[in-house]
Amino acid sequence: MENEKHLEVKILNGRIILPLEKGMVEVKPFTKSHLVKYMGYYDRNLASSGKDPYIYIFRGRLKKHDFKMPGSIYIDKKDNFIWVPHEDDMKEKFHISNCEEMSKEYIKQKLNNPNLKIKEINPELLEVIDGEIFAPPIKDSDDILKRVIKTTLQNAKINIKSLKSKFNNDYDLNNLKSQLVKPGAMSSKYFQRWAEVLDIDIEVIVRNKPGFDRLRDEVTIIMK
Repeated sequence: MENEKHLEVKILNGRIILPLEKGMVEVKPFTKSHLVKYMGYYDRNLASSGKDPYIYIFRGRLKKHDFKMPGSIYIDKKDNFIWVPHEDDMKEKFHISNCEEMSKEYIKQKLNNPNLKIKEINPELLEVIDGEIFAPPIKDSDDILKRVIKTTLQNAKINIKSLKSKFNNDYDLNNLKSQLVKPGAMSSKYFQRWAEVLDIDIEVIVRNKPGFDRLRDEVTIIMK
């Protein structure tokens, strides 16, 4: 029948990306923790309820005089999430149906397209597809600093090659990895370097043990 409508369903497995005129953005379901700056996120609840989900770019903390980019997610000074709506004429480009599976073949195909505006791409994007997830196991002998970083890595499932741009050379990256897996305690210097590389804030909360009241209030220390 000529007027019969067909439902098209796109099933994506593994890591997905959103191709844009100026590049490619990796996309994940939105969670309130372990967000990665400049990564795309969509509301999983909208997707599961049958409503149209759109991709929003996480841009980190909103500073006082920052311009709010349309289609972005920010964190304000009270740790609230701000979702800035897309502009009407750009909204459909960020619809989740435009996403594709991440693969070397797909990325190279896009780069070979003469109509694509972007002419170069970070080679790490090609490397991370086949790269390794660095998540060393937690040992009974690990000190608290190692446990914090290892737990973060296991939760985030970060591809170690995606962190290369944060180092001047491979030696510095390998040295930081070795500080986490070699025997012995990890120094605060390397602990702070890991926090910087992983783009995380670490808070230490000091409170009374049950039955004790030496502290009048909890003490919160932000490690920077």
